[in-house]
Amino acid sequence: ISGEIKLFQLNDTPLTIQSLEFSPDDKYLSALSGKPNEDSNWSLQIWEISTRKKSFEINFGAELPDFFSYSQDGKYLLTSENERKTFK
Repeated sequence: ISGEIKLFQLNDTPLTIQSLEFSPDDKYLSALSGKPNEDSNWSLQIWEISTRKKSFEINFGAELPDFFSYSQDGKYLLTSENERKTFK
């Protein structure tokens, strides 16, 4: 990392970013975001840093996940909420 900050737009509509996490290899940025004033539509988006493109998204609806985290090897992204889900 060069110490330079480069911003890019995660979505075309204003969102509340609940949390962000980089993958262990720093190739991806995961963003848990939602629209709390519009029925709390929460989603987890995975962005490829080099292309600035979304590579994956899952919607949680009104249920805000308790947490999400990458496994140490970066092969898994784990999240916890009422319905347990694991993504590979």
